[in-house]
Amino acid sequence: MVPREAGNIRILKDVQARADHLEQIDRYLCQGKTDDAYTLGDDEILMRQFGLSKREVALIHRGIETLKHWRTSGHAHK
Repeated sequence: MVPREAGNIRILKDVQARADHLEQIDRYLCQGKTDDAYTLGDDEILMRQFGLSKREVALIHRGIETLKHWRTSGHAHK
């Protein structure tokens, strides 16, 4: 996390996870299909339950990639 940014993070509440949905995510993860597991979760939770668009979900993923880059490139230590 970027210093002093933790207060800006939104925590999703009232998520309704179905057992079959969680089992499918678990299967994907056990098969090493991490991207498929994320996509399944994003489609169900972020898009269906919280009403985000595909564009908004893509922005979240770009932000994740940016943070990963910062952490591994030495920017996090400055």
